[in-house]
Amino acid sequence: MDRKSLVGSKEYITAGIQIQLYRLIEDYLKKNNLTKTQFAEQIGVSKGYVSQVLNGDFDHKLSKFVELSLAAKWIPVVSFTDLDEYVKNDAKHRNYSSMFSGTVSCILPANKNIDDPKSFEPASISTSYQLSLS
Repeated sequence: MDRKSLVGSKEYITAGIQIQLYRLIEDYLKKNNLTKTQFAEQIGVSKGYVSQVLNGDFDHKLSKFVELSLAAKWIPVVSFTDLDEYVKNDAKHRNYSSMFSGTVSCILPANKNIDDPKSFEPASISTSYQLSLS
């Protein structure tokens, strides 16, 4: 499946919304020291429903999505983007190199006689790496 087909699929968009809603509710519960049961009581739904939302096992009406967002003190903002433009811009902003690069550091003895612990002098070695996708 190419990127355009993926980001243009209803499953991809729905999953993205579910993930954002999950993060908002989890954050709200933590900040307000609430349990799922307390949150469910606050918005008038069952604890099971809140668990479904937090497990990503839901596909509810737009009005319920708005209600859950507002309960977590967030206003959902919906925008629409041309699919071709989104894919083009998405490709420009994805940086795979940062996923496959970094620095490895370690401390090695600087002296040549590593058998003599009294003369041990540490020295640092650092190396950078970058893997390429080809």
